[in-house]
Amino acid sequence: MDQKGLDYCGQCSDYPCDELKAFQKERPHRINLWDDMKCLLEKGIEKWDSEVMDKYKCPTCGTINSYDLVCRKCGLKPSCKFVETNYQQIEAAMK
Repeated sequence: MDQKGLDYCGQCSDYPCDELKAFQKERPHRINLWDDMKCLLEKGIEKWDSEVMDKYKCPTCGTINSYDLVCRKCGLKPSCKFVETNYQQIEAAMK
């Protein structure tokens, strides 16, 4: 984004561009990309960061997981709130 002098995609006049749409479809952990961009614009980067950390943090040990079905450290299943919410989509995408 630094080529356009922006901090994140949601600030761009071309948002959401075809490149970003393709990026989102490639991996299951990008399911909430659009919600994240909306949060960034409405609440700012600090609040967004806090919410993201909470979403991906293992409730047992605090390890940050992304689309890991099982926590990388303690083995909790599902590994975080994000996985709990999107379990079926992530499991299907990983096959």
